[in-house]
Amino acid sequence: MPLVPTAAVVAAGVNVGRWWLAREGTVGTAVGLGVLTTALGLTGGPVARAALAVLAASTDLLAAEAALARLHHS
Repeated sequence: MPLVPTAAVVAAGVNVGRWWLAREGTVGTAVGLGVLTTALGLTGGPVARAALAVLAASTDLLAAEAALARLHHS
């Protein structure tokens, strides 16, 4: 059994893709970043997993900030 559940790693990859789309990035790049993040989480060591946890929390905050900025400019 992996140290980090697969669902958590996939969720982090999806979060990174959502963040990129919220920044008005392209779908292809969002998918690529999500896959890269997921691969890093599944194959990386403890340092990579810790960085991934920080990245996942950061993308939550940044996506919320981007959504609020869009509402403010509407």
